[in-house]
Amino acid sequence: MRAARQRVEVEPKPHGAAAGAPVEHALLALQRGAGNRAVAGLMRQPAVTDQDLLDALPRRAAPILTEEAEREAARLIRQGRRQRAINVVLDSLVETGHIDRGLLLGGRISFDPAETSDAVSTPRGFRRDPATGLRVARPTRVTVGRRAFARGLPMLVSTILHEYRHVEQFQVGSISRVPGQAARRSLIRQQDVEAFGYELLHLDETGMGANRRAVREAWDALHDNWSRLGTPGRRPLADLYERAHAAAEAATGQRIRNFTPLRPRPVPAP
Repeated sequence: MRAARQRVEVEPKPHGAAAGAPVEHALLALQRGAGNRAVAGLMRQPAVTDQDLLDALPRRAAPILTEEAEREAARLIRQGRRQRAINVVLDSLVETGHIDRGLLLGGRISFDPAETSDAVSTPRGFRRDPATGLRVARPTRVTVGRRAFARGLPMLVSTILHEYRHVEQFQVGSISRVPGQAARRSLIRQQDVEAFGYELLHLDETGMGANRRAVREAWDALHDNWSRLGTPGRRPLADLYERAHAAAEAATGQRIRNFTPLRPRPVPAP
Protein backbone atom coordinates (compact mmCIF):
# COMPACT_ATOMS: atom_id res chain seq x y z
CA MET A 1 0.00 0.00 0.00
CA ARG A 2 1.12 3.52 -0.66
CA ALA A 3 0.52 4.93 2.80
CA ALA A 4 1.65 8.50 3.20
CA ARG A 5 4.12 9.27 5.95
CA GLN A 6 5.57 12.36 7.52
CA ARG A 7 7.93 14.20 5.20
CA VAL A 8 11.57 14.26 6.22
CA GLU A 9 13.99 15.94 3.85
CA VAL A 10 16.94 13.53 3.69
CA GLU A 11 19.28 12.36 0.97
CA PRO A 12 19.57 8.60 0.34
CA LYS A 13 23.03 8.00 1.83
CA PRO A 14 24.24 4.94 3.77
CA HIS A 15 24.40 5.09 7.55
CA GLY A 16 27.78 5.79 9.07
CA ALA A 17 30.33 8.57 9.15
CA ALA A 18 29.72 9.46 5.50
CA ALA A 19 26.02 9.94 6.04
CA GLY A 20 26.38 13.28 7.79
CA ALA A 21 23.61 15.65 8.77
CA PRO A 22 20.72 14.14 6.75
CA VAL A 23 20.73 10.96 8.85
CA GLU A 24 20.91 13.02 12.03
CA HIS A 25 17.84 14.96 10.86
CA ALA A 26 15.98 11.72 10.15
CA LEU A 27 16.95 10.38 13.57
CA LEU A 28 15.63 13.50 15.25
CA ALA A 29 12.39 13.23 13.30
CA LEU A 30 12.04 9.58 14.32
CA GLN A 31 12.77 10.44 17.95
CA ARG A 32 10.10 13.15 17.97
CA GLY A 33 7.56 10.99 16.20
CA ALA A 34 8.12 7.57 17.75
CA GLY A 35 10.24 8.13 20.87
CA ASN A 36 13.65 7.12 22.17
CA ARG A 37 12.82 3.42 22.37
CA ALA A 38 12.08 3.24 18.64
CA VAL A 39 15.36 4.98 17.82
CA ALA A 40 17.36 2.71 20.12
CA GLY A 41 15.79 -0.42 18.67
CA LEU A 42 16.43 0.65 15.12
CA MET A 43 20.03 1.64 15.74
CA ARG A 44 20.83 -1.84 17.09
CA GLN A 45 20.40 -3.12 13.55
CA PRO A 46 23.68 -3.63 11.65
CA ALA A 47 23.22 -1.30 8.64
CA VAL A 48 20.58 1.38 9.00
CA THR A 49 19.87 3.57 5.96
CA ASP A 50 17.91 6.78 5.67
CA GLN A 51 15.07 4.78 4.12
CA ASP A 52 14.98 2.55 7.21
CA LEU A 53 14.47 5.67 9.29
CA LEU A 54 11.71 6.93 7.00
CA ASP A 55 9.96 3.56 7.09
CA ALA A 56 10.06 3.59 10.90
CA LEU A 57 8.38 6.98 11.19
CA PRO A 58 4.78 6.85 12.47
CA ARG A 59 2.36 7.23 9.58
CA ARG A 60 -0.24 9.97 9.37
CA ALA A 61 -3.82 8.71 9.27
CA ALA A 62 -5.06 11.51 6.98
CA PRO A 63 -2.20 13.81 5.89
CA ILE A 64 -4.52 16.23 4.07
CA LEU A 65 -5.66 17.43 7.51
CA THR A 66 -3.54 19.45 9.88
CA GLU A 67 -1.90 17.19 12.48
CA GLU A 68 -3.97 18.74 15.27
CA ALA A 69 -7.22 18.17 13.36
CA GLU A 70 -6.20 14.61 12.52
CA ARG A 71 -5.65 13.76 16.19
CA GLU A 72 -8.81 15.50 17.37
CA ALA A 73 -11.08 14.02 14.68
CA ALA A 74 -9.75 10.49 15.32
CA ARG A 75 -10.42 10.93 19.04
CA LEU A 76 -13.96 12.15 18.42
CA ILE A 77 -14.71 9.22 16.11
CA ARG A 78 -13.54 6.79 18.79
CA GLN A 79 -15.89 8.51 21.23
CA GLY A 80 -18.82 8.30 18.81
CA ARG A 81 -19.11 12.10 18.54
CA ARG A 82 -19.75 12.04 14.83
CA GLN A 83 -21.04 15.55 14.19
CA ARG A 84 -18.13 17.04 16.09
CA ALA A 85 -15.69 14.89 14.08
CA ILE A 86 -17.25 16.14 10.84
CA ASN A 87 -16.90 19.72 12.06
CA VAL A 88 -13.21 19.27 12.83
CA VAL A 89 -12.50 17.68 9.44
CA LEU A 90 -14.45 20.39 7.61
CA ASP A 91 -12.73 23.21 9.53
CA SER A 92 -9.32 21.79 8.60
CA LEU A 93 -10.20 21.35 4.92
CA VAL A 94 -11.52 24.92 4.82
CA GLU A 95 -8.38 26.19 6.55
CA THR A 96 -6.11 24.46 4.02
CA GLY A 97 -8.14 25.70 1.04
CA HIS A 98 -9.60 22.36 -0.08
CA ILE A 99 -13.22 23.40 0.61
CA ASP A 100 -15.07 26.69 0.16
CA ARG A 101 -17.51 26.85 3.07
CA GLY A 102 -19.67 29.34 1.18
CA LEU A 103 -20.80 26.59 -1.21
CA LEU A 104 -22.32 24.57 1.66
CA LEU A 105 -25.80 25.19 3.07
CA GLY A 106 -25.27 26.93 6.39
CA GLY A 107 -21.52 26.58 5.87
CA ARG A 108 -21.64 23.10 7.36
CA ILE A 109 -21.91 19.36 6.69
CA SER A 110 -24.46 17.53 8.84
CA PHE A 111 -24.49 14.05 10.34
CA ASP A 112 -27.76 12.17 9.93
CA PRO A 113 -27.96 8.78 11.68
CA ALA A 114 -30.95 7.89 9.47
CA GLU A 115 -28.98 8.36 6.22
CA THR A 116 -28.46 4.88 4.74
CA SER A 117 -25.69 5.80 2.26
CA ASP A 118 -22.20 7.07 3.06
CA ALA A 119 -23.31 10.63 2.28
CA VAL A 120 -25.57 12.61 -0.02
CA SER A 121 -25.37 16.04 -1.62
CA THR A 122 -28.63 17.73 -2.56
CA PRO A 123 -28.56 20.54 -5.15
CA ARG A 124 -30.97 23.39 -4.46
CA GLY A 125 -31.29 25.11 -7.80
CA PHE A 126 -30.02 28.55 -8.73
CA ARG A 127 -30.43 32.19 -7.77
CA ARG A 128 -29.50 35.53 -9.26
CA ASP A 129 -26.53 37.17 -7.54
CA PRO A 130 -27.67 40.75 -6.78
CA ALA A 131 -24.11 42.08 -6.93
CA THR A 132 -23.16 40.65 -10.32
CA GLY A 133 -26.49 39.74 -11.88
CA LEU A 134 -25.09 36.28 -12.64
CA ARG A 135 -27.03 33.05 -12.13
CA VAL A 136 -25.27 31.05 -9.42
CA ALA A 137 -25.98 27.83 -7.57
CA ARG A 138 -27.65 27.99 -4.18
CA PRO A 139 -25.52 26.47 -1.36
CA THR A 140 -25.70 22.66 -1.35
CA ARG A 141 -27.01 20.56 1.52
CA VAL A 142 -24.48 17.82 2.37
CA THR A 143 -25.41 15.04 4.80
CA VAL A 144 -23.14 12.27 6.08
CA GLY A 145 -24.44 8.92 7.31
CA ARG A 146 -23.09 6.27 9.68
CA ARG A 147 -21.43 4.28 6.89
CA ALA A 148 -18.89 7.05 6.33
CA PHE A 149 -17.42 6.23 9.75
CA ALA A 150 -17.17 2.46 9.19
CA ARG A 151 -13.44 2.52 8.42
CA GLY A 152 -12.29 5.38 10.59
CA LEU A 153 -10.95 8.82 9.79
CA PRO A 154 -9.54 8.24 6.26
CA MET A 155 -12.93 7.02 5.02
CA LEU A 156 -14.68 10.03 6.54
CA VAL A 157 -12.22 12.46 4.97
CA SER A 158 -12.44 10.77 1.57
CA THR A 159 -16.24 10.74 1.74
CA ILE A 160 -16.41 14.45 2.55
CA LEU A 161 -14.09 15.30 -0.33
CA HIS A 162 -16.13 13.05 -2.65
CA GLU A 163 -19.28 14.96 -1.75
CA TYR A 164 -17.53 18.27 -2.19
CA ARG A 165 -16.73 17.28 -5.76
CA HIS A 166 -20.48 17.03 -6.26
CA VAL A 167 -20.92 20.45 -4.66
CA GLU A 168 -18.47 21.84 -7.21
CA GLN A 169 -20.26 20.02 -10.03
CA PHE A 170 -23.50 21.78 -9.13
CA GLN A 171 -22.00 25.23 -9.69
CA VAL A 172 -22.38 27.29 -12.84
CA GLY A 173 -18.98 27.64 -14.49
CA SER A 174 -17.55 24.92 -12.23
CA ILE A 175 -14.04 23.58 -12.68
CA SER A 176 -15.67 20.16 -12.91
CA ARG A 177 -15.68 18.34 -16.24
CA VAL A 178 -19.40 17.62 -15.91
CA PRO A 179 -21.11 20.56 -14.15
CA GLY A 180 -24.86 20.72 -13.75
CA GLN A 181 -27.86 19.93 -11.57
CA ALA A 182 -30.09 18.08 -14.06
CA ALA A 183 -31.66 14.84 -12.87
CA ARG A 184 -30.50 12.96 -15.98
CA ARG A 185 -29.16 9.55 -15.01
CA SER A 186 -26.26 9.85 -17.45
CA LEU A 187 -25.13 13.13 -15.87
CA ILE A 188 -25.32 11.67 -12.36
CA ARG A 189 -23.20 8.71 -13.49
CA GLN A 190 -20.64 11.03 -15.05
CA GLN A 191 -20.48 13.01 -11.82
CA ASP A 192 -19.95 9.84 -9.76
CA VAL A 193 -17.17 8.66 -12.08
CA GLU A 194 -15.47 11.98 -11.49
CA ALA A 195 -16.02 11.98 -7.71
CA PHE A 196 -14.78 8.40 -7.22
CA GLY A 197 -11.88 9.20 -9.54
CA TYR A 198 -10.98 12.12 -7.30
CA GLU A 199 -10.95 9.78 -4.29
CA LEU A 200 -8.63 7.32 -6.01
CA LEU A 201 -6.23 10.00 -7.17
CA HIS A 202 -5.90 11.36 -3.61
CA LEU A 203 -5.46 8.14 -1.63
CA ASP A 204 -2.21 9.26 -0.04
CA GLU A 205 -3.62 12.60 1.10
CA THR A 206 -6.77 11.16 2.66
CA GLY A 207 -5.06 8.04 4.01
CA MET A 208 -7.65 5.77 2.38
CA GLY A 209 -4.87 4.06 0.43
CA ALA A 210 -4.01 2.11 3.58
CA ASN A 211 -7.24 0.11 3.20
CA ARG A 212 -7.17 -2.16 0.14
CA ARG A 213 -10.80 -3.15 0.50
CA ALA A 214 -11.94 0.49 0.58
CA VAL A 215 -9.82 1.24 -2.49
CA ARG A 216 -11.28 -1.69 -4.40
CA GLU A 217 -14.83 -0.69 -3.44
CA ALA A 218 -14.20 2.86 -4.69
CA TRP A 219 -12.90 1.49 -7.99
CA ASP A 220 -15.82 -0.93 -8.36
CA ALA A 221 -18.29 1.93 -7.80
CA LEU A 222 -16.47 4.10 -10.34
CA HIS A 223 -16.36 1.30 -12.92
CA ASP A 224 -20.03 0.45 -12.38
CA ASN A 225 -21.04 4.03 -13.23
CA TRP A 226 -18.60 4.10 -16.16
CA SER A 227 -19.94 0.84 -17.60
CA ARG A 228 -23.48 2.29 -17.69
CA LEU A 229 -22.41 5.26 -19.82
CA GLY A 230 -22.35 5.29 -23.57
CA THR A 231 -19.24 6.35 -25.48
CA PRO A 232 -20.23 10.06 -25.64
CA GLY A 233 -20.69 10.10 -21.87
CA ARG A 234 -17.36 8.35 -21.29
CA ARG A 235 -15.28 10.47 -23.64
CA PRO A 236 -14.72 13.54 -21.38
CA LEU A 237 -13.76 11.26 -18.48
CA ALA A 238 -11.57 8.76 -20.34
CA ASP A 239 -8.24 10.09 -19.07
CA LEU A 240 -9.50 10.30 -15.48
CA TYR A 241 -10.83 6.74 -15.71
CA GLU A 242 -7.44 5.39 -16.79
CA ARG A 243 -5.50 7.34 -14.16
CA ALA A 244 -7.91 6.23 -11.42
CA HIS A 245 -7.48 2.60 -12.50
CA ALA A 246 -3.69 2.93 -12.34
CA ALA A 247 -3.96 4.47 -8.86
CA ALA A 248 -6.23 1.67 -7.65
CA GLU A 249 -3.87 -1.01 -8.96
CA ALA A 250 -0.87 0.68 -7.35
CA ALA A 251 -2.66 0.99 -4.01
CA THR A 252 -3.94 -2.59 -3.91
CA GLY A 253 -0.82 -4.15 -5.43
CA GLN A 254 -3.07 -6.23 -7.68
CA ARG A 255 -4.19 -6.21 -11.28
CA ILE A 256 -7.78 -4.98 -11.47
CA ARG A 257 -9.45 -6.67 -14.42
CA ASN A 258 -12.79 -4.87 -14.53
CA PHE A 259 -11.35 -2.14 -16.74
CA THR A 260 -12.78 -1.09 -20.10
CA PRO A 261 -10.96 2.02 -21.36
CA LEU A 262 -11.93 3.72 -24.59
CA ARG A 263 -8.41 3.02 -25.79
CA PRO A 264 -7.60 -0.72 -25.71
CA ARG A 265 -4.83 -1.84 -23.36
CA PRO A 266 -1.52 -2.28 -25.23
CA VAL A 267 -0.66 -5.86 -26.11
CA PRO A 268 2.80 -6.85 -24.76
CA ALA A 269 5.40 -7.52 -27.44
CA PRO A 270 6.20 -11.24 -27.97
